[in-house]
Amino acid sequence: MSNISLEEPRALVQQLVTKFLPENDISSIQSVSSNFNQLLTARQKKAAQSRETLQRITNVLITVIFSFLL
Repeated sequence: MSNISLEEPRALVQQLVTKFLPENDISSIQSVSSNFNQLLTARQKKAAQSRETLQRITNVLITVIFSFLL
């Protein structure tokens, strides 16, 4: 997945809010929606990976701490 900037959708939304032309802008709105969904999916994946990494680090630290205590 390519990097998707928030700036492009924001600029497009601002343009649509300023002057909405239904016949021309429906595809633009669909594009913004698609970009937003891609960003959301990417953020959800990153959050899940971060949680998994944090859990692994926590487990290792707990193991190390208990091994020193025993």
